[in-house]
Amino acid sequence: LEATCEHTYCHKCANKFVKIYVREESLHPLRCCDAPIPDSRVEGFLGTSRKVTLYRQKHQEYSTPPDKRIYCPEPRCSRFLRCVADTNDPEKPAQCPSCCSLVCLQCKGFSHPGAHCEVSGDNVIRKLAKDQGWQTCPRCKRIVERISGCSVMICCCGRRFCYICG
Repeated sequence: LEATCEHTYCHKCANKFVKIYVREESLHPLRCCDAPIPDSRVEGFLGTSRKVTLYRQKHQEYSTPPDKRIYCPEPRCSRFLRCVADTNDPEKPAQCPSCCSLVCLQCKGFSHPGAHCEVSGDNVIRKLAKDQGWQTCPRCKRIVERISGCSVMICCCGRRFCYICG
């Protein structure tokens, strides 16, 4: 695998790099020397359609802003379904292809036909974060909790920010 900076990775190291990428969003986009490695190079290197499919799924998930993501609410599944913006009809539930659960696109919980969304899961989490004094990343809006150490935080999106002043 050759990066845009002209560094090359042997087959074993590149496979390990991509394997970690599909589990670790902070590596998105795949890069070397702070230069993104084009998808075409990564996909060409992966070869098998199964690996390419997994890479594309993770790339789509990681490229979607966190607040726009929809995941299966079934705890044993939790599969990324799609971006909220990709939906034509937010009233129509999405169906998880893995476990067949129906998902409400408005509250991101289990579908509840004919009933209004009681409380958005996102709103519950935002309230909890506010009550606990947690911060949000200025770039991606993820909630960040500081347990100890200095106030300089590095979000999984790569953004550095001060936990005290934002």
